Amino acid sequence: MENPANPKYRTNGGAGTVDKIFLLSIGEAETYLPSQEERALDNWWWLRTPGCNLLTAVSVYADGSLYDGGINVHFPDGGVRPAMWVLLRE
Repeated sequence: MENPANPKYRTNGGAGTVDKIFLLSIGEAETYLPSQEERALDNWWWLRTPGCNLLTAVSVYADGSLYDGGINVHFPDGGVRPAMWVLLRE
């Protein structure tokens, strides 16, 4: 799965991921959780897209808005909202 660059800051997303459980990118969060209300949780949470530099990652605020500048990856708070692909067979 591709790790796209940050669309605003053009920070390189790095190598693609082959992880079975992963964090959403900005594009995936906007596609699968299109409204701010659907992204809202009790706390902010990380995305895998880099922020304005390689020391930050884009996050989603508790109200569901995206912070594309990113939060420093050493920041101890926040959360994750893991995602995974499931292949359904008939």
